[in-house]
Amino acid sequence: MINEIIFKGFLGIDPEIIKNLPSESLSGINSMITILQALGVLFIIYVVFLIVSIISNLLRNRRIKKTYYKVYEIDEKLDYLIERSQKGNVVKEKTDKKEDKLGEKKKEKVKKKVKKKKKKEKK
Repeated sequence: MINEIIFKGFLGIDPEIIKNLPSESLSGINSMITILQALGVLFIIYVVFLIVSIISNLLRNRRIKKTYYKVYEIDEKLDYLIERSQKGNVVKEKTDKKEDKLGEKKKEKVKKKVKKKKKKEKK
């Protein structure tokens, strides 16, 4: 009966033709229908598996994207801190250079004073 519905509904074959066929050909057709049904079930299982894997991949990609943005924010903050610390070192170096220049100027003034005193003593 199921085979008659399948042949009539899907294939458009008249059930009277099926009744007139010999039983050997019907057994081959029945086995073929059973194989097609099994393949249909396997195909449905495969489609369900694909849907589940697509959903899990979307969720995983969303987590990866969130992690990427967090890492990117951390990288920006680290870059800011590094720039800030380097600027601090540059300021320190500049002040050290200024102090060195001030020290050199004082030394030059002292040398000039010593030279003036020596000149006065010579006279």
